This record gives sequence, C-alpha cells and structure tokens, in this order.
Amino acid sequence: MLKSSGEEPREPGIISWLTRSKISESLKGRKDSEITRAKKSESRKGILNPFYRKGPGIKALDIAAEKAGTKIYVYETTKFNLVNNKPFLRSSIRSAAKVLPISANTLTKKLDSGKSFKGYYYYSKPQNKVPK
Repeated sequence: MLKSSGEEPREPGIISWLTRSKISESLKGRKDSEITRAKKSESRKGILNPFYRKGPGIKALDIAAEKAGTKIYVYETTKFNLVNNKPFLRSSIRSAAKVLPISANTLTKKLDSGKSFKGYYYYSKPQNKVPK
C-alpha cells in the first residue's frame, strides 16, 4: 500500500483501533430499511444459518436446568429411601446414569412412571408413599 499523510503501510484487511471506533460511531443509530432487513433474513435461513441443526451446548443446557430447578428424586425399592439423601439435578441425568445402573435414555423414559427399574424408582417430585 502507498503511504498517505505520514501513515505506515499496512497489510490489507488490518484496521486500526481508531478507524474501527470512527466506523462504529458513524453507524450508531442507523436502521436498515425493510428491504435490507428482508434480504439479511433470507441470507440466513435454513442451511445458510450457522446454527442450523445445532442445539445449545451441554454446558448451556446444564446451566439452564440448574436455573429451572428441576430435580430427579431416586428412591431405593427396598426401603424407599432417597439415594444420596438428596435429589439429582436434572442437568445431571448423565451423572445420575453413571452412578446408577441405568442409561440416560432409559432414565428419561422411567421418570415418573411409578415402576421400579433395577431396584430404583425415579421421580421428578419428592414422594412420601411407596408406589403400588
């Protein structure tokens, strides 16, 4: 690039912080027209969307489940005692499945069914009666 007004030559694509801030200032308060908004929307639909067929990450799901406060109560079949004396967080279905003799997929199916599976009952709410 050529020198202009005493600036050092730069590689193409590199913009200084000052230039970026000036561009940012000039774009503040700007609104796209309805036509431009429609074009931008069309350019990111379906397979063109970078999040197409991608769900939230495991970490995001765990944080959301903790905030939702959903818990899994696992009771022993013989004494109907709560396993670990506390419920598992729903975000830890995977960790509960690692500790217990059940897969995460089966655990979601057996949740609140009232049927024991491999010596345990699985509920989303605390129970005080043994199921029949």
